[in-house]
Amino acid sequence: MSHPRPALAILAVVGLAITPAGPARAESTVIRDTRIEGATPALGRGYTPAISALHSICFDKMPTTPASYDFDYTFEDVVETTKGSMVSRASSLATYEIDEFVRANTSRSIDRSTTTTYAHHLLAVLVVESYYASIDEAQAELSKDALKLLAQGDVHGFFTSCGTHYVRSLSRRSFFLTLFSYTSTTSKRDREFERRLETQVRKFQGGGTSAAEQEADRKFAEQARTRDLRVVTRSIGLAARKSANMLPFDLASYKQSVKEAFTAAQEPLAGRVVAMEVMPWLSNTRVLVSLDLAAAGIEKDSWIQRKRILADNAEFYIELSRALDGASSQVHRAEACRRELDERVVEGGRLKPRYARARVTSHRTGAPIALSVLLDALSNDNIDAMRAAVLTWRNGRDGKGGATSCLEELERTSLSGRYHNSIPTCEWQRVQLPNAGLIDEYCPANIDETAGSGGTR
Repeated sequence: MSHPRPALAILAVVGLAITPAGPARAESTVIRDTRIEGATPALGRGYTPAISALHSICFDKMPTTPASYDFDYTFEDVVETTKGSMVSRASSLATYEIDEFVRANTSRSIDRSTTTTYAHHLLAVLVVESYYASIDEAQAELSKDALKLLAQGDVHGFFTSCGTHYVRSLSRRSFFLTLFSYTSTTSKRDREFERRLETQVRKFQGGGTSAAEQEADRKFAEQARTRDLRVVTRSIGLAARKSANMLPFDLASYKQSVKEAFTAAQEPLAGRVVAMEVMPWLSNTRVLVSLDLAAAGIEKDSWIQRKRILADNAEFYIELSRALDGASSQVHRAEACRRELDERVVEGGRLKPRYARARVTSHRTGAPIALSVLLDALSNDNIDAMRAAVLTWRNGRDGKGGATSCLEELERTSLSGRYHNSIPTCEWQRVQLPNAGLIDEYCPANIDETAGSGGTR
């Protein structure tokens, strides 16, 4: 059965309190993968799963619940693998951060002219996990600007600005890594010294008070000096502190550093984000109320279907509009890069002699290519082909509407008329712009004039 496709009437809701309810796509999603790498998630930020894009924060009032914390402290050997690299035995904590820290600060032997000494390493790892830091939805309120979009009936504007979801909660992880290194004249580890070192490290209350304990501390300090005990630390994701106590200079100051690190890790914004929970805006009772379907003349028995259409179309609308804008930006970037190179390396329509063998370096991998290859990708013919592809995608061909017609149809019905895959102009495939990947990787151009020439500039 078909239904008319009137635009949705929107009710202005002042002081919108966010409450977790709603029949359409009410479940939350927890993201723990590479989609949060390189991004800046924050509580309340909008998010669109279809393109893994973060949007603005659309809350004016956003109280949060206190986070919970777990911590894990381990003291482990660092051993040599069959491939010659050094790794921690702490397999349960194996992460890129720990492995990279170990590799950067370990060596197997030291040649001191007449004597070869061997380096041995132990790794102490403090990991603090914070989780369930979430928006207090009973008290949160949408921003006035977001409410204004809804009040004006600008449904697609609301989703474009605020995303189809919002970040409801975040989980974070902080590390405080310490590598203890000592030397010996043999490749065999000094287990007795390592045992004493671990005892000293775990004795957080300082030195011993009895005469026997003080003597044991003195003997260990002497052993540490003769074995060239070295302490290297790295903090990851800890909040900035004014105190210098997180910079250990010896074993005694290390103990204070661990305490400072644990405190710094419990700051609300400390730690790298390792997981985020996102909630669809259409799970909010007040947002659903603001989409007054009855005022739009839609029969009550079709409301749930219309909400499902809206949820699906909102993600598609953002994906298509972002992709179209991105393609146009690629053309503009190519033109800007070409202008910069024309001013710098071209004279009289030809490459200046000093740049004849120049190379350009990738911004992502550091891999070089000949400057002439980039100039070919930025030729007039190629940029014209890129522009033509975008215009065809935007405006359509052979009398058929393109992406713009699709977007206009979705906007006309406030994203809730019918599913986008039933609209002919919305049947699109992402346009492939010639050489766009190469241009993204090498523009703006990082030029090495001397590459391959063996001479000077």
